[in-house]
Amino acid sequence: MNQTSQGPKYGALAPGSAPEAAAGSGAPEPGSVTSPKYQAVLGPFTIRDLTVFGSTLVMFVGSLLPMFGGRYNLWNLDNLFFLALGIVLPLVVTALFVARRLQPGNIVRIGSLSTDQFASVVASFALTLFFLSAAGAFTVFVLVGLIGSVGLLAATVLAPHLPFLRDDFQDRAEQPAHVVARESTVPTRKPAVPKPVKPKPEPASPAP
Repeated sequence: MNQTSQGPKYGALAPGSAPEAAAGSGAPEPGSVTSPKYQAVLGPFTIRDLTVFGSTLVMFVGSLLPMFGGRYNLWNLDNLFFLALGIVLPLVVTALFVARRLQPGNIVRIGSLSTDQFASVVASFALTLFFLSAAGAFTVFVLVGLIGSVGLLAATVLAPHLPFLRDDFQDRAEQPAHVVARESTVPTRKPAVPKPVKPKPEPASPAP
């Protein structure tokens, strides 16, 4: 499921090849700092990374609170589906964000999804879970998980449109999409088999 590959490596390429052309056109190299706004604020982590970590921490605290029936939380509810959507997958997202900053040369994919795409999917499901739980039986404990899921959604799905978070997507090198992430080609239709022409009956010759 998880696919780890090294970053783009180029051997001896002819003049005018992709990396050289990109460098000549002023395109940023992968891993280079080109924007003064895009800087790490705590070690190798950016504001967006810390937002993901903080939101996951809030969701983890909410998962320990009795949000269902006053006595059940995500861990003792005996529902692996709720547990996975509510906290396990967000913890996986946090681990992927940490690994990406500590080992920037490794590219991790979950199926055909990048780390950011996978995080957006997880945040959407987590928000749906806590929103429906709050709508069905609202408690302060559910609200804690809902706040954390909103923060995770803001740091993933809405991040390209929010100030201070959209800087995380600037100056990214263009890469070809995974084969299953590309648009499908239009298949050619199988030609119809021509029907055999039935011979027409010859007209009867007139009698002499």
